[in-house]
Amino acid sequence: MSLDTEGFKKYIELNDKKKRLSTELDETKKKMKDIQQFLIDNLESNEMTKIPIAGKTCYIKNSTFAVIKNKADAIDVLRKAGYGEFVKEGINQNSISKLVRDLLEEDGELPETFGKIITTGCRSDLNVVAA
Repeated sequence: MSLDTEGFKKYIELNDKKKRLSTELDETKKKMKDIQQFLIDNLESNEMTKIPIAGKTCYIKNSTFAVIKNKADAIDVLRKAGYGEFVKEGINQNSISKLVRDLLEEDGELPETFGKIITTGCRSDLNVVAA
């Protein structure tokens, strides 16, 4: 079997393209992050949460998530509060964030036993969808 030098050349070209696109993607994400908060503030100052523009809709997406100060303490707190099913050998951040969202929706607050070990964090992002 002969060596497929053309295949290797193509692979090298694709690898170079991947690196260029990755760099371009990183730069694009940074530019978006740089203007995102201004645009969110702009919508909110105009008492809006979304805007249809250029055939798309930009809207504010608010996310609530768990902030865990110390995993070992969080495991102990979760078990004591009756949420042992969320604990295995460690903690799954996404599962705990879902629990936090559910508790906030149901009770309006987190259990007192969570104290300062499991608290909430919030993040707002600007999303775009087809209008």
